This record gives sequence, structure tokens and C-alpha cells, in this order.
Amino acid sequence: MLKSKPLNSDILLCLAIFALSSIIGVMFNILTPEFPLNRDTIHHYHPIAESLRNETGFGVGGEPSAAVAPGYPFFLSLVYRAGGGFEDARIVQIFILAGISVLGYLIARKFVAKNFAF
Repeated sequence: MLKSKPLNSDILLCLAIFALSSIIGVMFNILTPEFPLNRDTIHHYHPIAESLRNETGFGVGGEPSAAVAPGYPFFLSLVYRAGGGFEDARIVQIFILAGISVLGYLIARKFVAKNFAF
């Protein structure tokens, strides 16, 4: 008979960090629905992402554009192709940032002594 192993305390801590970061991000998103968007998002990222989703190239109004770096418009276009909108992209970003929080903890645990802060 197989015995189940208890969850490692590091795994539980990582899950707690991910959950706390996600909750904070979702609450911020709920409590600040009118959070102002950067003008670049409205004038550059969104139109370029729509253009990429429609497979008309990296540009605005049919004209090529190099006004912004390609990473964020490509990310938005993936969310748009999956059937989501800008609000869905914000939710995906919350979970990406929660994952980065866990990654930051794991990196700090690897390179910083356990008794560093206490």
C-alpha cells in the first residue's frame, strides 16, 4: 500500500505566497476598477495587439509601428486570441506576478542565509 507523503513546508509556504499575492492582486483589481490606464496602453499596445490578433502585422491602422517594444502587445494578442479582453489580460498578469513572488522567494532562499534577517 502506498503511503502519501506530507507536504513539505517549502511547498506550503510557496502555495501561501502564491495565494496571498493572488488575493492582493484580485482585491486591487476589484477595488480599483477605474484605475487609470497608461496612455501608451490605449494608443499603442491595444491597437497593435488587435492588429496581431487579426494577423495584419505589428502596426497601427495598417501601418508598421515601432513605437513600443513587442513583448506586451504579443502577450495581449495571445489573450485576445483566447477570447479574452483587456480585463482578462489584467487577471492573467495577476497570476503571473503571483508566480514571480514565489520565484523571488525561492531565489532568496537559495542565495540568502536562513539567519540573515533574524
